[in-house]
Amino acid sequence: MIDAHMKWYNPEVFSKLWIELNKRHEVQIIDYVNNEIEYPDELVTWVKEKHQKNEIEINEEIISVYNKLIKWVRNCSRWSEAGFAEWQKPEKADPWLIAIAKVNDFTIVTLDGNLRTSLPDKKSFSNKEPKISAVANRYEVSTIPMYELLKEMELSF
Repeated sequence: MIDAHMKWYNPEVFSKLWIELNKRHEVQIIDYVNNEIEYPDELVTWVKEKHQKNEIEINEEIISVYNKLIKWVRNCSRWSEAGFAEWQKPEKADPWLIAIAKVNDFTIVTLDGNLRTSLPDKKSFSNKEPKISAVANRYEVSTIPMYELLKEMELSF
């Protein structure tokens, strides 16, 4: 969200895009993303406004998938403890996004590794944190970048 807002779809140029995304029910923001967005101020305001319309509830099925996902990431011999450290924080949005998307058959819109990230080799013990698209792919959760969302929604500006 931050990169899309600041780099590619700056609201000073694409204000109608952000207005349209705010109107669309199919675009949802989960609590964890809402809590992670701390800057820029315009995006914080937009996310809080959009989030008020959020209807996603964390249930036992999502918690179960989340726990399985965290256990797999920890035990799969692909990330070092340093690489996994961020993901084990309960407030980290990335694993929750994947769990929610898996249970609800949602697509995650992210620039985090899209179209270029795969799982690290076993026993490579990457020190980088897991990328959403790599782990989501393992759990058969679709990820797309923002421009794909715009194409699917038939939006052009």
